Amino acid sequence: MVSGTVTSGVAVVDPWSEKEQRGILAIQHLRFLAERGVLRARGGLEAGQFQPNSVDLRLGSVAYRVRCSFLPGALGVERCLHEIGCHMHALDLSVGAVIEPDVPYLIELEESLDLPADLSARANPKSSTGRLDMFARVVAEEGEAFDEVLPGYRGKLYLHVISRSFPIRLRQGDRLVQLRFSLGDTRLNDEETWELQQRTPILLGTDAPVIEDGLHFSAALRGAPGEVVGYRALAHTPLLDLRGVGCHEVDPFWQPLLSPPGGALVLEPDAFYVLASHERVAVPASVCAEMVPFDAKSAELRTHYAGFFDSGFGLGGGARVVVELRNRDTPFLLQDQQRVFRFQLHRNLAIPEVLYGQQGSHYQGQGLRLAKQFRLHKACAKQGDCKSLVPFRQHSWVPEGEDSS
Repeated sequence: MVSGTVTSGVAVVDPWSEKEQRGILAIQHLRFLAERGVLRARGGLEAGQFQPNSVDLRLGSVAYRVRCSFLPGALGVERCLHEIGCHMHALDLSVGAVIEPDVPYLIELEESLDLPADLSARANPKSSTGRLDMFARVVAEEGEAFDEVLPGYRGKLYLHVISRSFPIRLRQGDRLVQLRFSLGDTRLNDEETWELQQRTPILLGTDAPVIEDGLHFSAALRGAPGEVVGYRALAHTPLLDLRGVGCHEVDPFWQPLLSPPGGALVLEPDAFYVLASHERVAVPASVCAEMVPFDAKSAELRTHYAGFFDSGFGLGGGARVVVELRNRDTPFLLQDQQRVFRFQLHRNLAIPEVLYGQQGSHYQGQGLRLAKQFRLHKACAKQGDCKSLVPFRQHSWVPEGEDSS
């Protein structure tokens, strides 16, 4: 018997009362963590922070300009900042501040944790963060690994942020990353993944899915003449405001990439690309997913900054995965339907009370889609694939806590 309550019309369920003590906590469990002080925040948490399988973390009031990213280890964050000399100066995010491209910053988050001995957490960038080429990694007070919070941790959380392409205005309360909580071993092995794929197809549009340490999928580069198949970030762009949803033209920030001859695209060294997958994805309610780095032996690429796919992503026909990709040291030829992306499935502790998109999202049912801050590009708007896009709001200002993507 699962114990829980309903507060203001939403379920609050004790995760330790679930029969199977192995899985990713669902939204009803996350509310329980907040009620019991396992998950804390200055001024309390907002309802809009809770997602089907994760909770959004908010920026605090100060961004420290640092000389380099670091893992604090036993020294702790404060000693690394001030005794070792990583700290250079501070920005006041309570009134808004601009982070410059390729400059590292450390920001204390509004949320903190008091984890029991059997509960761990893992962070990843939100979709819009990845699509804006922002490298964002969470670190604990004495953390020895990025984005990992060990069982039993009690203390603050910090965010290392580097905007690789654009100058971006940030404010206190902005949400760049999200946090998942897990009990036990949550990952499905390849046999379990294959069985689920047969019962409830996750990768759509392929007759022979490749399952090797996760589900593999590919980029779509072949289209009609003149069709936009991706975008490449430009240098020396205007200022981008994170809260300006639908307020930015595409052209000053991105170079649209037309369908290349033969469906093969040469990726330039250290350039950032946004592409769409060839396959469509539908994540069942019983699991969630995480994008993971592809085998570096296959290509010198960093693929997909944003890692979490919530339960319900793409249900109702599937959605193409918009993928971020940065080439490394040498030009690389990427071919249509070449597999350079993969994600792993994780079992849920219970079916989330709310599935992805039911609270509103800019990215459910998507095709090729830039971050929500940009208007739909005129070339893409003429393409059939964009008919699957969720309508976007032009010139809308999103206050903290309104948008979930």
